[in-house]
Amino acid sequence: MWCSFSLTAEAFSFASPQLQLSQTALFTAVPEQKQTVVGTIRAANTGDGALQLSFAPTASWLSAAIAGAPAGCASYPNATQCFGIQITVDTTSLPVGSYAGNVYVNDPNAIDAPRNIVVTIIVGGPQEVNVYIPPTGRPFDQFVNADTITFSASNLWQPLQSGVQFTIVVPTVTTFGMRVPYYYVAVTAAPGTPEGRYEAAYTISGLGSPDEDGIVPVAIHVTNQPIAVASSTSVEFESSSGSAAQTQPVTFSNYGLGALAIGSVQSDSSWLSGVVNTGSSVTISADPSALPPGTYTGSLTVTGNEANPVVIAVTFDVAALGPPQVTGNALIPLGDFATIRGSNFTTYAAQTADMTQALPTSINGTSVLIGTEAAPLLSVAYGSITLQVPYDANASFLQVVREDGALSDPFPISISCYPTLTKIVDANGIQVDTYAPGSIYPQPLVDAGSPITIVGDGFGQTNPPAPSGTPIPQPSLFGSPAYVTPALLELYDDLGKVFKTADAVAQLEPGMIDIYQISTTVPKPPAGAARPVDVNLLVWVCGESSQSLAIRVR
Repeated sequence: MWCSFSLTAEAFSFASPQLQLSQTALFTAVPEQKQTVVGTIRAANTGDGALQLSFAPTASWLSAAIAGAPAGCASYPNATQCFGIQITVDTTSLPVGSYAGNVYVNDPNAIDAPRNIVVTIIVGGPQEVNVYIPPTGRPFDQFVNADTITFSASNLWQPLQSGVQFTIVVPTVTTFGMRVPYYYVAVTAAPGTPEGRYEAAYTISGLGSPDEDGIVPVAIHVTNQPIAVASSTSVEFESSSGSAAQTQPVTFSNYGLGALAIGSVQSDSSWLSGVVNTGSSVTISADPSALPPGTYTGSLTVTGNEANPVVIAVTFDVAALGPPQVTGNALIPLGDFATIRGSNFTTYAAQTADMTQALPTSINGTSVLIGTEAAPLLSVAYGSITLQVPYDANASFLQVVREDGALSDPFPISISCYPTLTKIVDANGIQVDTYAPGSIYPQPLVDAGSPITIVGDGFGQTNPPAPSGTPIPQPSLFGSPAYVTPALLELYDDLGKVFKTADAVAQLEPGMIDIYQISTTVPKPPAGAARPVDVNLLVWVCGESSQSLAIRVR
């Protein structure tokens, strides 16, 4: 049955309107037993006269109606009319499954009419994936977690708009030859693509939860507005009942166009709040002062001028206040920073010390004793403490002392040198080892005989003994000495064969805590080795070896 909607009343007009639709297909997932608006399609009159539209759905669960002028009408600068056709589906009588129907849009006096909108819905099943991108041609990857590594996914339906490209990428292996439990939706919108929603779909199977297998609809939103990308959309807190509120920052970058401005944060829970610091930063606060022990979940909705909705999920584990308890790894690196984990370390909010100054041995009243010596502290939180193990530490246990005097049981530890190499830089300070940021194989080339500096930590005590928890002063002729320790460089080829060893001196870097430097030159590769060649090196300190780093020598 045709339902007539008159948009304007221009009597005795003999001009011919022309009907244009922004899209002629909708594909989406909808909830069971509910009436849902699944989309609004822009309709425009690019001819003369006035459109008088009627709609004829072919399915009982499908309906259409005139809506107000939607965003994106600017895509039709020559249109004399622009409005929305709102598509609604009613699943109250539909079992779980997929369904297709048509909405015929007609005006007997219009050019290019009637037009057909194909509507495909999935009732129940996987949730729709929403992707927001600008029409710049810049690719965007949206990662989706999977609950297994044995799944498979593949493209099913491409967007009808030629400027929008869509594909599913399933990483086959990692660096270590293993599958990973995620995949990503890769989308690109070419410059000039009109703003709007474009549908695609893919199939997925082999998930740990079979009810999540099936056809997954993808809604691609092309927009000229800012697009907010949060540093994290899932935040976890832990504390004890009656303690101070805990805070964590979340920052936002803009993947879209224009300038991003975060305006407000709305919480769905009394214990959870958020404060906008700047237009691109929010501080989240979880307050356990009135909460009994338990696990709480909540969410924050962040709003501003962004096109995409931003919701941050928060989980808060609240325990009963008891004595501090240490768990985890008992290996403590001499002179290096170590993080101990457990619970009830403090009732205050997490706090971090300034590493450019001497580190305190107490933060908000909490301290850590290694034997009887108080360790310099970098940070203290409810469930973790980061400290520097004193260079002269020689004990078999540690204890946490909370601000109220509560003491943890002695926790057994083993202290030893644990040298770690962090990078190798050339004479200009440019990182040249395998793990240089952004480097791919082959890595940057270095010349044999050129100067390099090997940087690491955990090399242990120096001569003279270095002060713990204090940035090392600059050596001077009549003042501070250079704090050094002997080291041995070991060089080997790709086959693991050592071709050279060399004595070296590791010096604590002035202005830093537990950062060592070894100044040396790029070794000559083994005789007869083809150039360029990978040279691997490691450092031996106080009887322990570091991991290896590689440089590529020409």
